[in-house]
Amino acid sequence: MVLVVSGDETGLLKTFDLSCSITTSNSSLGVAGSTKQTVKRPPTTSHLPEDLTQSRGNGVTCLNWLNEDKTTIAVGRKGPSVEVWNTTSPTGPNPNSIKYTKRIDLFTTTTTGVPSPTSTEMYEDILSTNQLTSTTLTATTCYGNVYKIDLDTNTYEKLTTDKPLVPKPPTSTRSKSFSGRTPVTSTFYLTPTKLLLGGRDREVQIFDLESMKSTWKGKNLPPDPQTLLQCPLWQTCLGGWGEKGVCVGTAYKELRLYDTRQRRPTSVVGGNSGEVIESMVTACTWASENRVVVGTSEGYMHDVDVRMLKVRRRLVGPNGCVKDVKAKGDWVGGIGLDRVWNCWDGKGRRRGEVYVRQRGVGFLWGDGEIEVEEEEEEGEEEGVWEGEGKKSASNLDVNAEDEVGEIVFSSDEEEGDSDNDDLGINNQSDSDNDEGFGSDEEFFNPGMQTKTKKGGDKKKKGGGGGGGGGGNRKKQRR
Repeated sequence: MVLVVSGDETGLLKTFDLSCSITTSNSSLGVAGSTKQTVKRPPTTSHLPEDLTQSRGNGVTCLNWLNEDKTTIAVGRKGPSVEVWNTTSPTGPNPNSIKYTKRIDLFTTTTTGVPSPTSTEMYEDILSTNQLTSTTLTATTCYGNVYKIDLDTNTYEKLTTDKPLVPKPPTSTRSKSFSGRTPVTSTFYLTPTKLLLGGRDREVQIFDLESMKSTWKGKNLPPDPQTLLQCPLWQTCLGGWGEKGVCVGTAYKELRLYDTRQRRPTSVVGGNSGEVIESMVTACTWASENRVVVGTSEGYMHDVDVRMLKVRRRLVGPNGCVKDVKAKGDWVGGIGLDRVWNCWDGKGRRRGEVYVRQRGVGFLWGDGEIEVEEEEEEGEEEGVWEGEGKKSASNLDVNAEDEVGEIVFSSDEEEGDSDNDDLGINNQSDSDNDEGFGSDEEFFNPGMQTKTKKGGDKKKKGGGGGGGGGGNRKKQRR
């Protein structure tokens, strides 16, 4: 069993068993051994704390595992707040249950416990969380603030006491359309103490949460050689491979790859590189050391080869903006605004889809191995071709040699004599017109070595029999 947990914009958490949604069945499609995919939709279970109501004001903003065993989940919500959920053993009629444990509300007063209406920090959205120790975790907001949360005492501490990691925009209302944009648009934890951070008109950086200082900062691409204008910056999603590999998706249809041992991007896919990425990159992840999967705002998902810097294939399925992409071995899953969770295998074939009913924000892969069940349809044999006179693939002997009958070519002289006798055409005139070339059959089929060289025989006749026309043509050509 592989548990998958997804979160949506209305605050619900959905759980389902992936093994119920992956099924393939053999079908006769005119090709021996072909298979037709049959996707089952497993039942989903919705979860919401009893003291919350389903609304966009309580929407989920991020999902993260807090331990390597994948038994504790940290859920970031608008408000903002951080919840802790635990996975339970599959008992009873609901094998995909998760249990709500606690919630820590940020930016609350010490007396009433209600968020202050005059505080602008109460509108910060939590972008990511990560476990710092066994009893503490960190949460990063869109304003560049980092909070340390103690799960034992249900208290939090602001680590960025002096100033946020990046300059804070001017104070404004709840509206997100003000000129002072949120400085941070995406974050990613490379390690529990190393935070990767990016935003609009800002370079991607790595911060050390112990010293609260920037340890690495990227550098933009060189200016355009023709216009001498700087390349615009707007990081929309981040991903990491170890501590050295960084992939950055931008709003300008680019995928930038960094090596933290240098500052400039090592390579760029999309933009002006020749590879087509149709729209803004909204999600990206490392599927392997040489493979990055990206999702766009128009619902396109691309499998990018890092070595060749080319789009290997498109992953077909999503019909709306892709909000989150994650990999589990060779398998890749994605969820977005089309309300459908999709997964693909290592060959780019879609092997499952789950309708989650609300617009998805993120999801998590559970622990366990993905198993694909092969089923055969009733009344059909595996690898049978359609149509009369077709042989099944099991009865074909691939080592047997094909019996080919003897191919007999009629001689050119017999063909030429019979044609000329019927049409009354002189062979001498044909030799003059065909001089320097073989017969028509030799010209279009030079590989037929069994034919006699008709043009060469006629050339000898024309030259020896007083063929003055042929000699005059040679003189004129010279």
